Amino acid sequence: MPRARASRRVNSSHTRLARSSRPKHPHSQSAPESRKRGASGAPSGAPLSPTVSQNDLVDYTIFHACPHVGCKYRAKVKSAIKQHRADVHDIGVVWHPCPMPDCGHMSKRESHIKQHLANVHDIGVTWYRCTEPDCKVTMKDKSALNQHKAAVHDVGVRWSYCDVEGCKHRAKTMSDITRHKANKHSIDVKWKKCPHCDYKAKVNFCIKSHMKNMHKDKL
Repeated sequence: MPRARASRRVNSSHTRLARSSRPKHPHSQSAPESRKRGASGAPSGAPLSPTVSQNDLVDYTIFHACPHVGCKYRAKVKSAIKQHRADVHDIGVVWHPCPMPDCGHMSKRESHIKQHLANVHDIGVTWYRCTEPDCKVTMKDKSALNQHKAAVHDVGVRWSYCDVEGCKHRAKTMSDITRHKANKHSIDVKWKKCPHCDYKAKVNFCIKSHMKNMHKDKL
């Protein structure tokens, strides 16, 4: 019995050796190799070149230019060029009218009609209510509600500070800081001029008051 077991082990080892030494079929590795490769033909683990995408090898670095003379607008997709030409150059415009009776409003985009219906006709509005105590303000836009809460209730305020040395003024918006710097520090002032004389001021209110006082006969 021991000799028989030993002979069986020897025979099985010879069989494994014979199988491993058989010549492989020339196409036997084609299927596994193809599975290892991606859509680009490169191994799946290899990085793609900058101009190669997994999406059918589309080159997204190619920009489409607006054909309008003097326009420098570019986009990555042709549909954006089409929309740009309609919005900016009125080429190929499809006008969308407001469906409300006696409203002549029209827009180049259907999404703008939806906004118009909500803002003007209160159709399809999602109202946002202020959650502060005793405040009954409602807004049609969530960002407008956030602005209200910051301006009125000091909720979620991001203070902006004047960067002039020694000035401690702060405001809730950068536009207020710009206005403060123009009015108080004469920085980046956009002067408003009286159309009837050499008077000028930093704000429109002063021009209106000046014209009422000095040029009543010309109003």
